[in-house]
Amino acid sequence: MVGTGQEFQVSCHAPDCLVWEITRKSHAFLKKSGFTEFSLEPFNLVGKNTPKYTGFSHKPVLDIVLTSNGSLAIQKTRKLLETRSPANNKSAKKVAKCLKNLPSLRKTVREHRPDLAKDFLLKFVKLVHAKTDDKSE
Repeated sequence: MVGTGQEFQVSCHAPDCLVWEITRKSHAFLKKSGFTEFSLEPFNLVGKNTPKYTGFSHKPVLDIVLTSNGSLAIQKTRKLLETRSPANNKSAKKVAKCLKNLPSLRKTVREHRPDLAKDFLLKFVKLVHAKTDDKSE
């Protein structure tokens, strides 16, 4: 489309299904134990080695983890527009460990990955109820 005045960006990325087919049996985050396979990759909500939950083959991803002292939860997402600059493409938002934040988290999850809404909210509820050692005492 040279000379038409329309600018477009050529994408060099492989499709999600191709990335999964290449990396499903062996990748750095895969842990095999008997007949079960677990994946410890970032942005994998439940740790299962399946195409639905994998974090590196999906473009819109999100995760929720606790801070190092366990007082806050951090909601992590990856910006789709910044895929070519890995240092800038992740965003983190601190969320208080309180069940009052469920409606806002539900809205955010439905925008990014509606198929993972139930799993994301279940993980947040488990993090809220998780007992953490308060080392500030």
